[in-house]
Amino acid sequence: MLVTRSTFHSAVEEISQIPDLAIDTETTGLRWWKANLFSIIIAANRNRWWYFNFNPYPPLPKTELIPEKVKGTWEEQLYTYDSKEILLLKEHKEEIVKVLSDPKKLWYLVNAKFDMHFLENEGIKLGGKVHCCSAIGRVIRNDLLNYGMDAMAKRWLQIPKSDEVKDYCDKNKLFTLVQRPGKKQKSRNYFFHKVPLHTIVKYAGPGDGVITSMLGRFQEDAISRIDLSATNGVPKVAPLVENEIKLTRVLYDMERVGVLLDIDYVKEALAYETEIYKSALKEYQELSGIEFSDHPARHAKALRSCGIDPAKNEKGNPTFSDEVLSTIEHPIAKAIQRYRASHKKAGTYYHTFLELADSEGVLHTNWIQYGTATGRLSCRAPALQTLEKEAAPEDKYHVRRSFIQFFNFLWFCPDYDQMEYRMMLDYAGEKDVIAQVLDGMDVHQAMADMVGISRDKAKMLNFLLLYGGGKSLLASALSISEKEAKELIETYFGKLPNVAKFVETVRHIANTRGWTYNWMGRRYSWPKRTDGRDWYTQPPNYLIQGGCSDVTKIAMVKISEMFKKKKARSRIQLTIHDVIPTGLHKDELELAPEIIKIMEEVYPFKYVPLTAGPEYSTTNLGDKIKGLPN
Repeated sequence: MLVTRSTFHSAVEEISQIPDLAIDTETTGLRWWKANLFSIIIAANRNRWWYFNFNPYPPLPKTELIPEKVKGTWEEQLYTYDSKEILLLKEHKEEIVKVLSDPKKLWYLVNAKFDMHFLENEGIKLGGKVHCCSAIGRVIRNDLLNYGMDAMAKRWLQIPKSDEVKDYCDKNKLFTLVQRPGKKQKSRNYFFHKVPLHTIVKYAGPGDGVITSMLGRFQEDAISRIDLSATNGVPKVAPLVENEIKLTRVLYDMERVGVLLDIDYVKEALAYETEIYKSALKEYQELSGIEFSDHPARHAKALRSCGIDPAKNEKGNPTFSDEVLSTIEHPIAKAIQRYRASHKKAGTYYHTFLELADSEGVLHTNWIQYGTATGRLSCRAPALQTLEKEAAPEDKYHVRRSFIQFFNFLWFCPDYDQMEYRMMLDYAGEKDVIAQVLDGMDVHQAMADMVGISRDKAKMLNFLLLYGGGKSLLASALSISEKEAKELIETYFGKLPNVAKFVETVRHIANTRGWTYNWMGRRYSWPKRTDGRDWYTQPPNYLIQGGCSDVTKIAMVKISEMFKKKKARSRIQLTIHDVIPTGLHKDELELAPEIIKIMEEVYPFKYVPLTAGPEYSTTNLGDKIKGLPN
């Protein structure tokens, strides 16, 4: 139902009696620090939903409005309100806040953090449990292409999402074209708040609101079915789901705080990197006589024009990875590398930072809880997960130096030590290498000594093992023949039989059973391939990468809970794979060892514990000092 002033109190009273509900919002834009909320939709089931409108549509009788703000939310201020109506507004706001902040409620949302931000902008902090259907959908089935409302509704509920509102916007040109970070083509930003009231109500209430409610309940049932089928020591997923539910709030808080930019530094770095990649473009075209395009076919033609035969991958196609380009001693290869490095820094980072920062110079990146099939966190707008760990000696600017701290805070960056390799050894039980690691030796050096190769070669082999490379990539990376690469891989596995057994066992289970699981119970689906090939490199990679991701996620939740229990001002602000960059208040430095302790106690190891090393900075995220702050 469309809630009006005359039905407002009865609607809120009915909602307050229902323990689990879906909630959705309609907004004037996608960036919560710039746009406004214009309606709240709450749904219990197909027949019980409520649309709270705060948008002053011109035809709507003034007496039937529930204004969220005294002057409304449109660009045109269509109405003014007398003092009596302002008092009524306050009464309505208090009732909504009371119901939505109820700590006993369970709320279902799709892409939950988006709606939570817009609600808090209006003074409404959602209470109780927040079940993000997108995040939990990834737990239930890890290999779907899309975890948006439309895709999940079609797959699991057999309900298509209505396109009526978008069609109306398209027909009436109620949109603007915007360039999304990381996207080549512009996309449409729709003005849903300008769609007629009866159309948006029909779309949002029995549409998005009810679908979200149905998705939440479907997922609850699916989790129960998965756990009922968990036998023979397979972990249940309920604890994993519970942590994901808690993590949604941690990520929300991270986005809310954001990270502070050194705006002057970012502008200087942007100008510098732009000059470098433009110079590289000019050199490339002068050397080859060909207009630059970062495409294999174009680069193959350019190299051949300079008398260089390009390297090829296993399929016989030209390949121009950085590893391959590093082996080519010709200015044109160096120009391609310079272009890529500086263009990425200028476009993906510095330009995007300035575009997305709020008026205070704070960047609110979007953490994607459901973004990867392994369960690993990702982020966009911008993609801070891809930040280079260290600056190259020749780099004048380093992207991580863009991030400074708020007043009275410093960066504390606890970092798991070679996390994935340690977990792999723990799974494999390669005890000779484990003994050396426990004596304090670097993982890569220990494996190098065992196999009888250099540390660099061992590190590359370890990397390929975890990330799915083969002999061709190894040959390119080490500048050796594929025959030599194959022999090196065989030597590696021959000297590390337990690692070889672990890898083959996981691959075999994936091929025969069709699914695997990590230490926390996260399931990975491996359906039969249509190309006739077996799953080869992915199952061990997913098991280790996803397992480490769950360690980090649990640590983040526990650290956040510790902060709240102690009423600390410190807060997690980022996560970059196995690092948890934290804003540590200068009066709370004693919390640093507790953070390390929490991180090291998450994983129930058999042979190799996961350890974390402390680093901190009083200046920026790039220039860190090893050890605890004092």
